[in-house]
Amino acid sequence: MYGVQALCGAEVTALAAARPQAGFVLATYTFGSGEVPASTARFLALHGHLLRGVVVSGSYHWGERFGRAGDLIAGQYRVPLIARINKAGSAADREAVAGWLRAEATARGSGRSMYGTLD
Repeated sequence: MYGVQALCGAEVTALAAARPQAGFVLATYTFGSGEVPASTARFLALHGHLLRGVVVSGSYHWGERFGRAGDLIAGQYRVPLIARINKAGSAADREAVAGWLRAEATARGSGRSMYGTLD
């Protein structure tokens, strides 16, 4: 999601180093056959109350389980699933996420931070 940073100026921080103080968007992946990664679950247990949206990556070859972690997180924390991205994603994917972040920043009058699982 570092390409998103260049498109809209969002702060992008690795999950392990993140200590959010305000609303943020989470970029994560789907683990195994559709689970939320353990590191993501631990992070959200501490900071989920600040979550504003989720972007998830995965692989189309998982079929219905493609990006399932994003569905689980969005449902549990009642936030939008901003994008479901195949593998590393495309320029269109990055622009869609950046567009959402810009729209949210305009609507709320503030910037957004983005945290992601890299493990």
